[in-house]
Amino acid sequence: MHWFTLESPMEPVRMLLQRSSASLACGATLRAVEQAREALTLSRGDDVLELLSLQALGTALWSRGEVHNAALVLGAGDRLRQRTGQSAPPDAIAELARSSPSWEEGRHLRPDEVLVTLTVNRSTNGRPTAGWGSLTPSERQVVELAVEGLTNPRIAQKLFLSTNTVKTHLQRAYRKLGVASRTELNQVRR
Repeated sequence: MHWFTLESPMEPVRMLLQRSSASLACGATLRAVEQAREALTLSRGDDVLELLSLQALGTALWSRGEVHNAALVLGAGDRLRQRTGQSAPPDAIAELARSSPSWEEGRHLRPDEVLVTLTVNRSTNGRPTAGWGSLTPSERQVVELAVEGLTNPRIAQKLFLSTNTVKTHLQRAYRKLGVASRTELNQVRR
């Protein structure tokens, strides 16, 4: 006699979501994103699992500093939640992401469209095109010092750069983070 159990077709999705959560807890944010993305791909047709997958993906993207993409994904999740009448548990990340213009953009996307949009939002080097994860190491250094309150000339001196280079790094970082000033930068910093 053969003993076997019928595995639910959605069990792999649940396992991926658990793994994504564990990866996130260990600081393996890229792995968490990949696992949540795979869960979203496999959850097609199950509103509850799609919603859980969008939440996991948005949280993992936020943890990687991909604020734009996280807000987009969480906005899509909010739309699905409202469409299906599910209640929304309190979520600090979703509340922060709600203020991003990407939130509204995401509210116009179905879960399958989210995956396509995320693929398009990646540059050729694999780095996101927006959000904290999109910053180059040099831009990140300059931003960190600016957030600490250093002036452009002081940052230039500390990093052995010209003041114009510091200004250029800040302008690029502002564009990628969707901010227009140091004050706004302080508000979105991680």
